[in-house]
Amino acid sequence: SGTLTMKLNGYDGRRVTVSCENGKSGASSISGGRASFANIPVESCRLQVFGLVGGTITIRGGAKTLKCSYSGALACN
Repeated sequence: SGTLTMKLNGYDGRRVTVSCENGKSGASSISGGRASFANIPVESCRLQVFGLVGGTITIRGGAKTLKCSYSGALACN
């Protein structure tokens, strides 16, 4: 497990949540184009940016930085 950071420009102030298979979850908000979550396990997790249609995506957790974009649907790599 580790700190998962999500980068998404243009959506500062939006609430973001992550919820993983083992029940670990976290909430943050985007500030300066990024949101971070501590102790996220390396497993399948659901990432949701509130207020965006199509703003939910399934990702693999762990200590990493995801670069995301939004154009009708959230995409991260």
